[in-house]
Amino acid sequence: MAILPLDLSLLLPDGQQAVAVTLNGRNGVPGEAQRNIKALPRAVDVLLDEGVGAIFLMGIPVAARRGYAEDCSALTALTADRGGVPIVSALNAITLALRALGAQRPLFVTQYGDALNRQVVDYCSDAGVEVLSAVGLNAGNAAEVNALTEADFERLARDAVACNPTADAVVISARPSLLSLGRRLEAELGIPVIEQTAAGVWWALSELGLPLPETADRLFAAAGHHLENMGEE
Repeated sequence: MAILPLDLSLLLPDGQQAVAVTLNGRNGVPGEAQRNIKALPRAVDVLLDEGVGAIFLMGIPVAARRGYAEDCSALTALTADRGGVPIVSALNAITLALRALGAQRPLFVTQYGDALNRQVVDYCSDAGVEVLSAVGLNAGNAAEVNALTEADFERLARDAVACNPTADAVVISARPSLLSLGRRLEAELGIPVIEQTAAGVWWALSELGLPLPETADRLFAAAGHHLENMGEE
């Protein structure tokens, strides 16, 4: 079953639609990352049959474990093999968004543990973004992820900012829909707060040259369609 993130309805301009397909990955199960990679081409084919113009891969683990170079190389090859429809991972879209905003000391707030967060930091570094710190809620399986609440992420984000006062952006990467939290924190902290669904919408609309939503979100208001000359390998 494919479930669209609830935040999408708040971000898509009038007349634009999104469709989703799931890889049916199971959090915390050994070998799932490789199984998801093998399932990806067929999932892309399903989306192409629906006539999509750009494809955003939700979730962080596969891209983080692959690393920046392999992630970009694999998705560039898949894009070419599937007729040129652009495909990007959530983690790459986030790094592009951070670079478009000029962020140099971002914090990452995730549902993951230390090992995966270290891979996130390495991925971003290779993409030209030096992460100040990455903290997580250490959810290791679907049950633990589903038990997390917006309050859990808010508490972790506020603690991370308090411990890292020089941070110039915050990234929230999680399964739950956290756009409202990101907007509230952005207004209070005075720095960009990027939620992964928003990063995906920004990337897709920018790739397609479509109007960005008229919101107060700094990513849409400040970054604009700033993908050119950014080395989207």
